[in-house]
Amino acid sequence: MTSVEDRPPHGCGLRMPRGARLDAPGTLHHLMVRGIERRSLFWDDRDRAQFVRRLAAWTHAKAWAVDAWAL
Repeated sequence: MTSVEDRPPHGCGLRMPRGARLDAPGTLHHLMVRGIERRSLFWDDRDRAQFVRRLAAWTHAKAWAVDAWAL
């Protein structure tokens, strides 16, 4: 048994539960966001519209293609 001093700091040296995602040109990604404890992600319609504007700006800036999405 190792002593506490011999152990790495919490979180160091631990493996990720899964491998890194493939990020290559043309790779399709499925993204999903859910509120904590199933709470709403948006405060109101204005907040929702701000999210849509930011999503549009990012897709344009990064030259992403969004095939489908839903709120």
